[in-house]
Amino acid sequence: MKLTKSIRDVILKQFKAGEALAMEYSRLMELIDVFDDLKEDQTATPQAIRNALKRLCHATDAEIDFLLNVRAQNTPPKITEKQFQAWVRKAALTAGWRYYHTWNSFRSPSGFPDCVMVHAKKRKLIFAELKSETGKVSEQQWEWLLDIQEMRPADKSVDVYVWRPSDMDKIWDLLKGQ
Repeated sequence: MKLTKSIRDVILKQFKAGEALAMEYSRLMELIDVFDDLKEDQTATPQAIRNALKRLCHATDAEIDFLLNVRAQNTPPKITEKQFQAWVRKAALTAGWRYYHTWNSFRSPSGFPDCVMVHAKKRKLIFAELKSETGKVSEQQWEWLLDIQEMRPADKSVDVYVWRPSDMDKIWDLLKGQ
C-alpha cells in the first residue's frame, strides 16, 4: 500500500511549516520513499517499519515518529500566519532571494505588504501579503497591493501576491524559478 497523496501532502505541508524537525527536504523525500516501500507490506508492524527505517536510512526516532504520527493523523495541519511567514522567509532565503519583513509596524502606515523579496540575478521584485487560510485582506492592504500592481513596469519584473498556506507549492516553484 503506497503512502497516499493526501498523507504525503500532509507530511510536506508540515515540513514546509517548519514542524518537521530540522530535516532537509531531500532527507524528508528519502524517508517518504522508503516509508512508501515498507508500507507495501501490509503485514509490517509499526515496530518493523521503525527498525527498517533505522537500518536502511539511519533514521532517528524523532524522524520516524514524525512519519508515523502524520500517517495516523491524515489531516492537514493548521498553519498560523506567523508560521507561514517563517516558512516564506526560509523558502526565499533558501532560493537565493533577499527578504524583508517589517517586524514591528507600530509607527508604519497601515496595509503595507508583509514581505518584499528581491532577486537581482533574476531581475525580480515581489511584494507579498501573507494570510492564513481564513485571513482577510484589509481595505488598506488592498489599496497598497493595487497601487503597487498599477506601478508595475512593462517587463513585469515586479509581482504582487496575496499568499496563503495552500499556495506553498506554487510559492516554492516561483521562488526556485520553475
